[in-house]
Amino acid sequence: DHFFEPSYATLKAVPWKIGLTSGDPFCLACIWDRWNEPDTGLSVASFSLLTINADHHPVMRQFHREGDEKRTPVVIPPDRYVDWLSADPTQAMELLNTQDMPELQAHPHLLS
Repeated sequence: DHFFEPSYATLKAVPWKIGLTSGDPFCLACIWDRWNEPDTGLSVASFSLLTINADHHPVMRQFHREGDEKRTPVVIPPDRYVDWLSADPTQAMELLNTQDMPELQAHPHLLS
């Protein structure tokens, strides 16, 4: 239902909580694979969260240090979940953009 990014507006890293404006849960684009360790046979699952440039995203462009790339996880819209989960590589690439992402909101997150 949310993820965190650092804002450096005060020159210190301040965590911000980011989620859909609607408050609904959402899906982030990830890739995953399973690998079998040859010596032990241990099965290991791993995943990676996919990010894209956020220079022009109205919310996500404000995060990370000055001079660092502005990036965002890819939020998959609910009506595109099946498209993402069944996509071949070409179709998946078409979903990796900020234009189709649902509207996000961000708030400073005070740690207790």
